[in-house]
Amino acid sequence: MNVRRVRAEDWEALRDVRLRALATPDAFGTVHADAVGRAETWWREWAARSADGAAQAMFFVPTGQTGPLRPGSPLAVHELRLAR
Repeated sequence: MNVRRVRAEDWEALRDVRLRALATPDAFGTVHADAVGRAETWWREWAARSADGAAQAMFFVPTGQTGPLRPGSPLAVHELRLAR
């Protein structure tokens, strides 16, 4: 299994996975209706913080892909809050 930290250029796949996950009621503190309305810049900044930030990290488990992930890619995602 290949696990890697999200890269900033993965923002579209990160958005896609998050919105699919939010379709499950009570899955996260954010609801799908709020997240789906966020601007592209919000998603890009979230991916960049997840890629390089000291406070949070996102990890993808891509299946058979290299390079930036695209929406609809078969993958799993895990969010990790980092201790300061």
